[in-house]
Amino acid sequence: MRTHFERLFHHYQVRNRSGVVAAWLQEKQPTIPPRPADECPYSRPFPEAFTDCPSYQAMEVMTLDIGYRPLGRLWTCRHLQPRRHAADDRWYASCVVGDADARQRWATTLGRERLLKIEALRQELTQVTAPFAEPLWRHKRRQLELMNEGRPADDESRWLQLTTRRLASRIDTLLARRRALLDEIHIPEDACRELIRVALDRLVTQPSVDVQIDVPDEVLARFPLDMRLFFRPQPLPDGVLRVSA
Repeated sequence: MRTHFERLFHHYQVRNRSGVVAAWLQEKQPTIPPRPADECPYSRPFPEAFTDCPSYQAMEVMTLDIGYRPLGRLWTCRHLQPRRHAADDRWYASCVVGDADARQRWATTLGRERLLKIEALRQELTQVTAPFAEPLWRHKRRQLELMNEGRPADDESRWLQLTTRRLASRIDTLLARRRALLDEIHIPEDACRELIRVALDRLVTQPSVDVQIDVPDEVLARFPLDMRLFFRPQPLPDGVLRVSA
């Protein structure tokens, strides 16, 4: 036993048994791989008035239980998507814009004042849609329940269609009233209407309460190049600080 410890003393360059134990424990500590450069460094869910990240794009999410009943609302970022870390096989919140420098470039390219105006318009849109949100989710839940049970859901589907048309009409009124702002931030009014229509149609027809917010190619093509970067964010190479309209 003594010879064994002497070998350990020599191996770890220590003089006593406690030193051997400490050195062994340190040696056995798992190596924690560095965080991916595109990992979101901020705590989530985000506070409603979050402004720390220059490329942050607020997205309100309604949390549901297994019966599709609303539990509450929270805030996340439109740029986040789950990704598996190759080094330790864990999942993390990846920012599609890229690392910290890329997020700064994205915000600079779109223009900070412009992003603030887009956010103000989004808040106005939220005020219009808020009264419709809970009834829509409630009837969508009932539609899915009936479909999962193999029963007709025609009445719920018709209600959803009529209600989303009413909501689209309210949104059209807002867009017409804010036409000057839309021109200023390079959002064509007709393309914006089409984008809203696609989103509402998906709410009625898709077999899920999770509405996909990706912009179809044919709708995206109706926006100028700089707004395409807004709707489909991506890392910008170093030195790129402007996208031609």
